[in-house]
Amino acid sequence: MENMLSYAGEFKNWMCHLFHSSLDRSMRPLIITIAMYSGYNISMATIFTTLHMIDWLRGPMHHLPRFMHEIRHVKREFRRIQMFLMVDEV
Repeated sequence: MENMLSYAGEFKNWMCHLFHSSLDRSMRPLIITIAMYSGYNISMATIFTTLHMIDWLRGPMHHLPRFMHEIRHVKREFRRIQMFLMVDEV
């Protein structure tokens, strides 16, 4: 049973990595293409700045699911501590 849970966790991590890497690869050309077809006057400086900002945001976006998981875990632990502290003494 433990092996199955480990495999499920690895599969979830792999799927999360696949999603983020495919999102990262498609986000750069998509943003530039949308801006060009929307009629904006785009210079090379704007393109390089946009690519740099996308790279700058890639790290935090990659860690966001793990961060949200940790927040839920901490909230659950605080609830357990609160329940323990509110129990009447015996």
